[in-house]
Amino acid sequence: MRSVFLSAASEPVLPDPTVFEQVGDTVAQSLFRGGNTTLASLVSLALSTALIALVVTAGYRVVRRLLSGSQGLNKSPQYLRFLLRLTRTVCILLGVLLVLMQFDQMRALAVSLLTGTGVVALCIGLASQEVMANMVSGAFLMLNRPFVIGDRIRIPEKDITGVVENMTLRHTVVRTFENTTMIIPNSMANTVVIENITNAARTFGALEMTVAYDADLTLARQIMARHIAEHPSFLDVRTPEQLAQDVPPVNVLVKEMGDSAITLRAAFWAPNIGAQMSMLSDLRQSVKAEFDRCGIEIPFPQRVIHVKHEKEV
Repeated sequence: MRSVFLSAASEPVLPDPTVFEQVGDTVAQSLFRGGNTTLASLVSLALSTALIALVVTAGYRVVRRLLSGSQGLNKSPQYLRFLLRLTRTVCILLGVLLVLMQFDQMRALAVSLLTGTGVVALCIGLASQEVMANMVSGAFLMLNRPFVIGDRIRIPEKDITGVVENMTLRHTVVRTFENTTMIIPNSMANTVVIENITNAARTFGALEMTVAYDADLTLARQIMARHIAEHPSFLDVRTPEQLAQDVPPVNVLVKEMGDSAITLRAAFWAPNIGAQMSMLSDLRQSVKAEFDRCGIEIPFPQRVIHVKHEKEV
């Protein structure tokens, strides 16, 4: 009997009501063979109704067990309650329609109700495509769990970085580091690239400074490397082999030869994004102060214009 319940719950197809009629009729005929046909019909109807109730109840319990066992749903109680209520409502409606279809007079009405329900659902779906898309995307986010409440995420395409504060069926709420609230529709969150930086043991950062063309590049690079390596938040990620080879902890590269300045770039690692942002602020201030003491100019944008004088005839 359990296999029958599981198969009925796993198949999203409306059962043939004649099956329940045949079961009820067979039992009734065996009990009242040659007896009162009215009593036999009542017994058949009662047995069919009981069987429908058992199948629908078993199907609901199977679905409830599967939903309750999902780790993603357990971390989102609002989603779990919504899906359980939706499943219970669908099972009750399905059971009522199956019971109505046991009566010859009500069978046409039950089929009409079932067809009308499908048409109404289709009209509602077409009229609220965006809302349905957000709800479906929210269900996928809940089940796949690319992030949960409390995670730090970054959406590079939208330039959004913050902590997930709340998740609903329609949208995800992100609290940014500027203490503003970003409401992100779930349909967008399910299509854009999202970077989860919660479990990152370290964060990459880069310091860029511009110097004049006549500046001492060797000295400027040494100043930048020393200030980064001496900062309290700096993480030395060199391997034992690199330490044995005396590889410098920070490498400063000449990134670009611009119109009026040379851009120097130094990469580093910090414990987290908050430390990285604070570290960049400290480094810009300290490196600029030493550049000033050493006479290394950070130039303004410059443009050299050559004026050509035509010879008078």
